[in-house]
Amino acid sequence: MREDDGWLDAEDYTPKYSAVIKLARLMVVQEAYGRRREAIGQYENRGLSTKRAKEKASSHYVLTRGLVHAFMTMAHDGKDPKPMQWLYRSRSYGFKIRYTTTAEGKIQWIGDDVLYPHMKFSMTTFRSMVHGLVGEAREELVGKLMMVKISADQEVDMKQVPPIHWDKMVDQPSETKVGWSFLDDERNQFAACKQWWLYERMYKEDGLREHFMDQAGRLKKKAVTACNMHLPIDKVEILGLQTRLRRPISLQKGIRSRRCSEKLNALLHHYLHDLS
Repeated sequence: MREDDGWLDAEDYTPKYSAVIKLARLMVVQEAYGRRREAIGQYENRGLSTKRAKEKASSHYVLTRGLVHAFMTMAHDGKDPKPMQWLYRSRSYGFKIRYTTTAEGKIQWIGDDVLYPHMKFSMTTFRSMVHGLVGEAREELVGKLMMVKISADQEVDMKQVPPIHWDKMVDQPSETKVGWSFLDDERNQFAACKQWWLYERMYKEDGLREHFMDQAGRLKKKAVTACNMHLPIDKVEILGLQTRLRRPISLQKGIRSRRCSEKLNALLHHYLHDLS
């Protein structure tokens, strides 16, 4: 129920059910941990050593398994239903609605204005915001990370950086080899060494080296992560971006978040949801 006594949509209440279930699982683990510590204390009070008491007390696995069977599973064979059973079924029903029903439209256009719940802006404003965001990201990446001078008009002196011919750049999206990147494709040629260009500048230019290194000779985190400060995605998603293929625990093939195709670089977000 909503605060105004209305009904929540499946899109809204299923995450709340998932949160309650997750907290219940954590409470079960906490209870098992507490019971084992209590059992060890009782054996120690009877005169057993700590090592012997730990061996005699039930393990965390045994205690957790018993609590899970008692509180966290679905009832069967005519047994009385448990509160968790109602949560599981209600959430499954909500997931069915959520993932098989077309979402209601929330964007409304009035001329050049866009209306979104609790928001209103024009396309001109939106374009200005995007241009400003690109300018800030460009300044962070080129000026602070690559240490290349930028003019007052946000123009980069191309003589300071090696050229990249994006129109000739190719990729192989079907490649599943772990560690693969379009930068490794033999068909892509670069005017400078893509791995050592900045390092060589740091080695030759004292001012650049001081910018990246602190007094202890460690790389400054702010300088290294400057290019990620203005990406329009969540912080968690930034940590998930992969330029090279990696293999998640739950998948057999690698996934890659950055791909190159016809002068464009694409950032692909992968969401691995645990719906169990």
